[in-house]
Amino acid sequence: MGIICSDMGIDVTQAGWLMSAIGWGSLISALPAAWILTKLRPKLTMALAVLCPLIAGVIGAIPDSFAMLMVASAFSGVGIGILGVISAFIIDEWFTPDKRGLPTAILISTYPMACFFMLNSSPVVESIAGWHGVWTVGAVLCAITLVLVLAFLPNERPYSETYAAELAAADEAAKSEKVSVAKLLSCRSLWCVLLAFLAFDITFYGLTSYMPTTLTEVYGADLAQADFAVSLLSAIMIPALG
Repeated sequence: MGIICSDMGIDVTQAGWLMSAIGWGSLISALPAAWILTKLRPKLTMALAVLCPLIAGVIGAIPDSFAMLMVASAFSGVGIGILGVISAFIIDEWFTPDKRGLPTAILISTYPMACFFMLNSSPVVESIAGWHGVWTVGAVLCAITLVLVLAFLPNERPYSETYAAELAAADEAAKSEKVSVAKLLSCRSLWCVLLAFLAFDITFYGLTSYMPTTLTEVYGADLAQADFAVSLLSAIMIPALG
């Protein structure tokens, strides 16, 4: 963040908006992700989820304005929103309910692992190719992943297809029963979960977004040291989530 602010002449508030764009992109794409899944099926939906950050990496590698960086961040967020839905769906399809615990834990653990890798590798890439190079490496990784998805990810839905008749009957029953929005909004357990996620995300991501910059500009740490210190939070998450 500090390097981008200095190089592009933007302030810390604008840098914060780059992170916010990721969040808004994720929110907007997560809402219709289930509908996209029904139209494209697993393979193409996952491909779309990976394609979005690939596009973001290409845009971010050659930006000439703050607006272009905002667009790149938004594309990254769109990919994250779709990815969260399709990843959970794939686990539900390929594992029965009594065996979904371990693959779900592995899936969730990959996020802090990715953050740990990202924070510790980006200073090295930046020192070699500048901050544009970080976006380029991200685009290359997404391109490799996209090829793997198209080549190896099955397009079947084994769980749904096995229990197709039961699911169809359940769908008919669900259609005949109207959903009460008022009843949904009055569910205290739902609000507790939402507020817990909201409080955690505001606290954790609000602090970690600015933490490396604070360590470098206020406490005199170099970028690699600052990113490593922040990555320790992700390292602690990995065994906790697993």
